[in-house]
Amino acid sequence: MDLDLYEQLPREPERAFLVLEAAFREECERAIASMHSDDSPSVHYMHYIAKVLAAISELQLESEFRGEVPQIEDVTERTYQNFSKDVGNYVTRLKIRHGRRTSGFSVAFDSAAKVKIHHLIQQLREFFQSLEIDDAYKGVLMKRLNALAIEVDRSRTSLEAFGELTIEVAAIVGVAAEKLEPAKRLLDSVARVIWGSRQDEAKQLPRPEDRKQIEHKPKPRSDGNNDRSTGNNQVLMRRLRLPDSIVLLL
Repeated sequence: MDLDLYEQLPREPERAFLVLEAAFREECERAIASMHSDDSPSVHYMHYIAKVLAAISELQLESEFRGEVPQIEDVTERTYQNFSKDVGNYVTRLKIRHGRRTSGFSVAFDSAAKVKIHHLIQQLREFFQSLEIDDAYKGVLMKRLNALAIEVDRSRTSLEAFGELTIEVAAIVGVAAEKLEPAKRLLDSVARVIWGSRQDEAKQLPRPEDRKQIEHKPKPRSDGNNDRSTGNNQVLMRRLRLPDSIVLLL
């Protein structure tokens, strides 16, 4: 498996697990599809299960799974299917959880915005390639830039990819501050496109309905004196209203 997969994992454990599990499953299915007719798929099932459990352990997600890797002689298609059901259930829950959690930290670009950002990405790519800095720094910048380019083409673009690229540029500023000024200006341009798209989305959000005001009618105080005017015992009225504002998370 490509080492880049591990080097580019998301920092958040649950998201890293989603990436790894999908890669392990694809690797297993590809290996089984290329088997000879007299080969047994058990070894491939075993490798998949072992790798998934290793990821669970390393990412400290053990609370979601209990158990040990089965012995290779005990692994059958049923073992794989049962384990896959548990993993599939967890993956679905993670996708729902992260889909709801990250909706406020993503943006949907229209075709014009995508064209603008890809044009800026290409300018950044050419600039990074021309930089006279350490190859290690340049390699990191190109990886982050490529990740952003892939993210922009999704139906919703996570702002994490842009944030990670910006952080890498900021980290290298201490090494080559003057050389990276053009990159900072291009990133500012990307940020303006993102901001414009977020503003367009905000305008399309429905305004929360005004809640009806609740009036508390004054009640006469019961003190045994029927001749006392209830006007002398009036209770102040309070009204409750929610503000008509929508807070956008960046």
